[in-house]
Amino acid sequence: QNFISAREAGELWEVDGVTVARWCSDGRVPGAIKTRSQWLIPSNLSVNDVNRPKMGRPTKEQEKTR
Repeated sequence: QNFISAREAGELWEVDGVTVARWCSDGRVPGAIKTRSQWLIPSNLSVNDVNRPKMGRPTKEQEKTR
């Protein structure tokens, strides 16, 4: 299987590489592997496969569950 770096994935997905690395450390990128100082992401993964956090302010219902 081929892998790309978090920076390369960020360029493909139009987000910052640091954001991709954070998603990897949060467990949101399936198949991501941590090597010494960088994350390797499967090259066949698309941004739609990533469990991205929802943007914006939490709803009142979401705040109740916190």
